Formats: sequence, structure tokens, C-alpha cells
Amino acid sequence: MPYRPHPVALPDLTLPGTVTVTVWSADGATTPRVLAAVDRAWRAQPEERRPLAYAVCAAADGSTLLHYARWPDDTAATTGPGPYEEAVRTAAPVAERLAHGAYHRYRTGPRAEGEDRTAGCLVAVTVTFDGADPDRQRDWTDGMFAATGHDPYDRTGVIAAHFHTSADGTEVLNLAEWESEEAHRAAFEGAPADPADPVDGQPAEEPAVEPELTPEQQAAWDRVVNYPGITGSRVVRHVPLLVLAPSSGTARPQE
Repeated sequence: MPYRPHPVALPDLTLPGTVTVTVWSADGATTPRVLAAVDRAWRAQPEERRPLAYAVCAAADGSTLLHYARWPDDTAATTGPGPYEEAVRTAAPVAERLAHGAYHRYRTGPRAEGEDRTAGCLVAVTVTFDGADPDRQRDWTDGMFAATGHDPYDRTGVIAAHFHTSADGTEVLNLAEWESEEAHRAAFEGAPADPADPVDGQPAEEPAVEPELTPEQQAAWDRVVNYPGITGSRVVRHVPLLVLAPSSGTARPQE
């Protein structure tokens, strides 16, 4: 069974620094222990060695935990995660580290001035390329912004989308804040989709309704979807469970 308390507010994902994202396998039984162990690891460290922010989010199906950390620079992002990885392994010895990477935020949109909604869902969209090319990462992201600028679909549930480029040059990671899982699902019921692309670990459904696009809109979307060198993509919805940040203290999940 997925561990599903009420979500907590995410940290500010627009602040500068180097971001690490680590994905661990999980189950409902061990997730509370992992959250408690990460909290203890945070409090046990001197303030100068802590990340600038740390968040743990559970995938919608409870099968994985995404650990987000923001560090002052690349050096800290390399040396800093150790105590938190040790905390996970101690609390959940059978947990597997499925992915780990360092990223830099490149662009954020479409947060409106005065936006104050709390994200109940963090959607992680990973796009993988066939080799390291920082220019290609930025060009694809710019193309996505151009495409969404011509988006005929209802995206009222989205709060902000934070596009990150991986330090190794091979991925773009969009961490998108949504009001809820339901808002994200509803927004994409009629959006163009590739049935082969996994969503929450399952094949995406064929669009139920596909609005008519203008030639300009279609060209913008086609450029993103058919961009040369993309080898895969993945979309996973998450619920924020634990947030640690010096300015706001600890945000613990509510049962």
C-alpha cells in the first residue's frame, strides 16, 4: 500500500544552486522510517554542511521515493549526499538506488506574479538524449517553452514548471508543481501522447479528445516530440512528504 499522508509544501525550486535528485525503491512499510531517518540526518549535521533545501516525495503508486536536494555548488552536491544515502540504507536495507544525478535549473514557467497556491503534486518529467550536449539540452527546453506558448489545452492546475539540465549533458528534468494529481491527469486527458511513453511506470493512454491545432501550434509540438537524439522519456507524479529548509524548519507529513 502506498504511504499517503497529506502533502507538505515544497521548498522554493527557483533558488540558485546545484540540485541532486536521487530515486530509491520504496514500499509503504518502510517509507515512514525513511522520512524519520532523513530528518534525523538533517538535524545531526552542522548547519554549514546541510543542503540549502531537502525534500522527499513519494511516487503516486508508492513504489519509489524521489529525494531532492539543493546545494550551494557542484562540490557540495558531490560530497554532501552521503549522510542522507546512509540514512535511507539504514532505514530501508532492501531499498535500491535507482537513479542519481546533478542538475542546474535553466528555466521556469509559467508562474504568475502573486501565485500562492501550494503544490499537492510534483510531476517529474525526464527526457534522455543519446549523448552529452549542453546546447541541445537548452535548445530542446526552449522549444518546449515555444510549444507550450501555443498550448490549446487546459493547464489551469499547473503552478510552475522548473526545467533543469543535467550536469553530464544527457538529460532534461522538468520538476513541475501542480495543484494535485487529479489536476495533472485532467489536464492531459486530451493532450498529444505517445502510448509508448511511460506515465507513473505504465504506458500512457491514447488521448480521448485531440483539439485541432493550427499549423504553427502543430509545428511547435512536432519539433519537441520529434527532436533528434531523444532516446526516452518518463513521467512520474509525486506527493511531497517531507521538506527540510533552514528558513522554514522542518515540514513533516501529517497522518
